[in-house]
Amino acid sequence: MIARLSWRIICWIELTLFTLLLYVLSYLPRVLLKSFYFRLFQSWSRTFVRALGVDLRVHQKNLHTLQEQNTQNATYASALD
Repeated sequence: MIARLSWRIICWIELTLFTLLLYVLSYLPRVLLKSFYFRLFQSWSRTFVRALGVDLRVHQKNLHTLQEQNTQNATYASALD
């Protein structure tokens, strides 16, 4: 139990530091961010899920090409259900 609590605290510290890094980087011009910011945001999202302690899995991944006019929405609440 103490190990799990310690791990959760470490994850939240990591999330906080990562969030601060992305916040500072967000003030850079888009030309500089284009190559790496999206990948950092994906890593931040995984860090966020790990800090919550959620086992998040993607079900029914679409393997077909999408239509040109297609809208997909996912909110945090529905993604974590």
